[in-house]
Amino acid sequence: MFKIDGAGATAQNTFTKGDPVNAIPATEVTDEWLNAVQGEMVKVVQGSGLTLDKANSTQLFQALALLTTRGGFYSDGGTADTYVLTPTFTGFAPAAYLLGMQVRFMPANTNTGASTINVNGLGAKSIVSQSGGALKAGDLTAGESYTIYYDGTNFVLKIIAAPSALPVGTVITTGSTITPNGFVKTNGAALSRTTYAMLFANIAVTQPGAMTSGSPIITGLADTSRIQAGMPVSGVNLPVGGTVVSVDSGTQITVSVNATASVTQDMTVAPWGVGDSVNTFNAPELRAEHIRILDDGRGVDAGRILGAWQADELKSHTHNIKAPQYIAHSGGGAATEFGLNNTATGIPGLINAAGGSETRPRNQALPAFIKY
Repeated sequence: MFKIDGAGATAQNTFTKGDPVNAIPATEVTDEWLNAVQGEMVKVVQGSGLTLDKANSTQLFQALALLTTRGGFYSDGGTADTYVLTPTFTGFAPAAYLLGMQVRFMPANTNTGASTINVNGLGAKSIVSQSGGALKAGDLTAGESYTIYYDGTNFVLKIIAAPSALPVGTVITTGSTITPNGFVKTNGAALSRTTYAMLFANIAVTQPGAMTSGSPIITGLADTSRIQAGMPVSGVNLPVGGTVVSVDSGTQITVSVNATASVTQDMTVAPWGVGDSVNTFNAPELRAEHIRILDDGRGVDAGRILGAWQADELKSHTHNIKAPQYIAHSGGGAATEFGLNNTATGIPGLINAAGGSETRPRNQALPAFIKY
């Protein structure tokens, strides 16, 4: 497209009606310029999928509405993990990958792991998560709409956070064993502290603390409000397997292991497990468990910390039993006591066993996942 450049156009290539008094001619509207403007508008209408209709004077408006809501959307003709996209509207067919370009598509197949995408035949590019890691199985679900953007090397899966989006660390149950996009299983698995950095920051507490060689005391912490006795702890100069013994103040804790060096460095407390103590941490292990809301100072289930496991148990109770029975001797004499825990026969009273291997309520089995 170009600005008007016919005879009489201003120096800024704009129109003027002219001024006969001062001998300034009106701008000549050339056929070249009119054809260019017409061509641009026709391309918009046809590019939206509409057919030109001489009797319809609203087509440009309709086309803009269509392109605004559906433009940039591509159809997938590939397979799982290898997605091949073609533009829905020809006017949106890119000639090259450009930094920041966005692509919207609906995968025909759910991915099973690391995936690539080929847009308009421009060549395959990897699709990565927002943290830069390869996609995991189920990150792309068939029939769902996704937006990706090109960062100059790969296409990055864009997670659009709506106001009602679940916050990181939220645990959900679903009616399917398929892991939802943006979630991982609550199976106690060791997860990367970098790949799942937001979940790690949400679950764990990582702060610099001052350690003294041979001492279990860590001082100089910024905040101990989320740290509780019994939680696993890790650090470069803390032996593996340590736990928090006590929270001594708002800046100090005591752990179950002695530091191996005198240094101020990061230490991590993670209620569900510190993984390998360096590169990983553990997801909650909720499989086959009933959930009990944390007491949090109420006093009904006192002494529990976040992530603490509790065995099944029956509340203390008693059973009513019948009085002992007496059996008369055929030869006369006093009757003999015969019953529960009777002293005459020495036979202990018994109540027959009933039930299974655990105490449980009526239930349905569902998988649980945590938002990362």
